[in-house]
Amino acid sequence: MAGLSLPDRPGSLIIASDGDVAGRTAATELTTRASALGWRVRLMPAPDGLDWNDVLMQKGGQ
Repeated sequence: MAGLSLPDRPGSLIIASDGDVAGRTAATELTTRASALGWRVRLMPAPDGLDWNDVLMQKGGQ
């Protein structure tokens, strides 16, 4: 996420991070950077130890 280029015009950003330390750290850093540029940011971390693909795959198996 560190290399993500945000558009010049701020808007809303939803960050769906992985549920591990690296994912949450990257999401926090992007939140700080985007907020400083005027973006409205919401975090949506995956459950501990999972990523959003894991969650979706679990839902599909039910």
